[in-house]
Amino acid sequence: MKTHKLLKLVAIGVLGYLVFIAFMVSQPDIDNYFSRTQFDSEKWKNWEETEFSMQLRWHMTHDLVSNHDLVGKSVSEILDLLGEPEGKSKSEFRYFLGHSGHGIDTGTLFLKIENNKVVSYQVWHG
Repeated sequence: MKTHKLLKLVAIGVLGYLVFIAFMVSQPDIDNYFSRTQFDSEKWKNWEETEFSMQLRWHMTHDLVSNHDLVGKSVSEILDLLGEPEGKSKSEFRYFLGHSGHGIDTGTLFLKIENNKVVSYQVWHG
């Protein structure tokens, strides 16, 4: 009988430990989800990375890609919406997103350009 209670306590302890570890591992993603903010073109274009705003663009990115149909927009529409990119070539625009909230990772929005239009995008962090 004592062995049964001991096994039960060990199982509860192991389960509690696993739940704690799962919470700690997923905490940055949970924080990131609840920190999402509505995209604001003017704030995006005028953003300066400071200690208090280092995640502003990152927090707006989900709304931007979900609600602003980037694919199909012309280069001039993108420039009106997002301003000048931090990196630019004939086939790609790169916008720095600031800190991603996953430790020291930063993010970048890549827009692939063909025939003066966005054909795909990728949000990268790492």
